[in-house]
Amino acid sequence: MTEENYEIVIPKEEDGYRVYSKDYELDEHIFFHGTNLENCKKIIKDGFIKGVESKGTSFSKTSPIAVKYACDARALNNPAVVMAVRFKKLDDLAPSGDCVDFYKHDLYQPEILGLKIISDGYPP
Repeated sequence: MTEENYEIVIPKEEDGYRVYSKDYELDEHIFFHGTNLENCKKIIKDGFIKGVESKGTSFSKTSPIAVKYACDARALNNPAVVMAVRFKKLDDLAPSGDCVDFYKHDLYQPEILGLKIISDGYPP
């Protein structure tokens, strides 16, 4: 997976603001991570790492939640990105509100399935 493998999308109300297919949204092993493009490039190169303020990385079960986090992380010339990832083992994830946290960065990385850049025009 490289940052060139992406699609620019605009979340739409009629799709429930999902940016991935229902197959991805309903798969119990697929989760979503919202970030910006620069962080996405680092993740592709080095993998997910422990956060500065936490020891884990957060993932949402649905892409609309990740869209919010991605838009919060976006900056000038650094667009919002929602990454889709697959975890092999669900027992490695700790529930945390609307998200789950992953703490086993040193043991393995989830498989990156897709990258969606959120249009600069969203939210309107």
